[in-house]
Amino acid sequence: MHLDQRRFLSEYPAVIRTCRWEPVESAGFSGAGVWCGHGTTGPAFALKLIPDPSRADRTRTIHNWMTAARTAGLGFVPAVVPTTFGDTVSVTPDGVAEVVAWMPGVADFHSSPTTVKLTAACTALADLHRVWCAVERHTAPCPAVQRRLNLLTKWERFRPAFDQLDAQSHPLLRSANDLVNARLRDCRRSLAAWSATPVIVFPCLCDVWHDHVLFTGDRVSGVIDYSAMKVDSPAVDLARLLADLVGPRSERFAVGLAAYHAASPPVPVPVELVRVLADTGVVCGVANWVMRLSGGTTLSARVQTRLRKLLQSAEPG
Repeated sequence: MHLDQRRFLSEYPAVIRTCRWEPVESAGFSGAGVWCGHGTTGPAFALKLIPDPSRADRTRTIHNWMTAARTAGLGFVPAVVPTTFGDTVSVTPDGVAEVVAWMPGVADFHSSPTTVKLTAACTALADLHRVWCAVERHTAPCPAVQRRLNLLTKWERFRPAFDQLDAQSHPLLRSANDLVNARLRDCRRSLAAWSATPVIVFPCLCDVWHDHVLFTGDRVSGVIDYSAMKVDSPAVDLARLLADLVGPRSERFAVGLAAYHAASPPVPVPVELVRVLADTGVVCGVANWVMRLSGGTTLSARVQTRLRKLLQSAEPG
């Protein structure tokens, strides 16, 4: 992604403008561009460009939620850097740009999956939820349930076209297609059972997974990428985190649930809903990738790795 650094960085203080900016190759799958700003002592700031100018107001709202967490003492949340005009975003023809502090640590749970780290991740999530529940909360049917049902409906419309895809010859995509079709009916049934059930909702991460939780030793030193935040049930975050760290059908899933509840979250989180969202989330994630690939997304090595991980997570623990 192209970034007109001179045009964008002119709105920021000198400490930002004088950084040496390098693209982050391992940035997420959202299509946003991410750069690391190196200062005199190393990585200092993260710059993100979302290629959609209409996201400005939503990004400002997310920054308010992040700042509330920082103010509450959660040091693993990146500090948002304002422009010289006092705004927290810079809107350019390329999209919406933001600068936040670069967080220390590495996402190494999969290479070193200890119970101490699992507990630390779930405790950090409970800490975030406590802050955000105090900022805004109400009761409504779980939005994530409807999002998954909508995606499965989209899949059913897409399914007849799968056989026409050139990409369907790839064994990984065939496995993905077979998994979604085999689990489609059960996913619909389990989600439908929660579609009208009121739950407490408040701002949640909605995309907290392995690569977004950084550790220094066994301590969570950074939770990064808040761009997917929206008001939802905290069960969404817990399901997303545990499904990716340990798998929705792993015995360690219950360990993570116990660690979260031991950290005194702000509201009771229905365990059954967490498990439904974790199980269906993996299947919906696979379906979403197949449809994205049909729309032109490249089946890169990194995408293949992500898809294989999802397929592996769908297997019995």
